[in-house]
Amino acid sequence: MQAWIGEIRSMAFRMEETGIAVVDQDKILAVTMGLPPSYDAVIIALDSIPTEQLTLEEVIRRLLNEEVRQTSAYPPSPSTPTPDDGVAAAVLSTEKPKVDRSKVQCYFCDQMGHFKQDCMERAKWEAATRKTKAAGRANTAILAGNVDTYDEVGGAW
Repeated sequence: MQAWIGEIRSMAFRMEETGIAVVDQDKILAVTMGLPPSYDAVIIALDSIPTEQLTLEEVIRRLLNEEVRQTSAYPPSPSTPTPDDGVAAAVLSTEKPKVDRSKVQCYFCDQMGHFKQDCMERAKWEAATRKTKAAGRANTAILAGNVDTYDEVGGAW
């Protein structure tokens, strides 16, 4: 991914050197149009960001995060082992690729070093949300229990 981004930046630089104005939107289009289909979800998410807030740096950050996510979720499978490299193939098949988490930014708390699924702030927020919903259901049950006190004669509760 970094090589692709570098290639786009290099092309944009060469165009600017010849006098052609290249704005960030042009660079963003060039970067995103050359991506494989596995990045479609990121492109859709980028489409939801207002144009004035969409920067090349933000696009690059999201693409690099997606690349890390994809490589950690789908590690490349080793080739068919031969008798000479049987031990190496066994090690490769059980080893997860190393991910430099210092370059990953959480989409929940915006801090570096972890994914959203591992975010402690998100876990705290979800626990508080579950408590609030449980308390709301308890109040609903109490209200439903008081329905029997309706006065048939006067029509009052």
